[in-house]
Amino acid sequence: MNYLTIDGILMVDDTRDINITANSIHIRAGNLSAGTAGSPFLHKFTIQLNGAKTDNGYYVDPVVAGNKYMVVTGILNLYGPVPDTVNTYLTQPAGSGSSTIAVASSAGWAVGDELVISPSFRTFS
Repeated sequence: MNYLTIDGILMVDDTRDINITANSIHIRAGNLSAGTAGSPFLHKFTIQLNGAKTDNGYYVDPVVAGNKYMVVTGILNLYGPVPDTVNTYLTQPAGSGSSTIAVASSAGWAVGDELVISPSFRTFS
């Protein structure tokens, strides 16, 4: 779709994978929810924003404009399963250009998960 505005309540069905694809999404005065704190969403939920650099722009306010955007002025609740390991540390140095890392724990991680690696001052011996 081109433009999706949510002013009501949109609950994502947890019986299958869901993909919302639009050029722009505005959760204006409504609520978009996938899962709850007590019952996380167990399927794949994708929000995909489309558009090319040459597409016409949209103005969110006098200062912010873009050719694709997602703006939340309402409520966005996304709950998924939490992996067993959310924080860990490197057990060996990872040099620039490394294609693998060695970590203390990766329990619950799955192929396709996104990792964020931050610098530390830990020294290896």
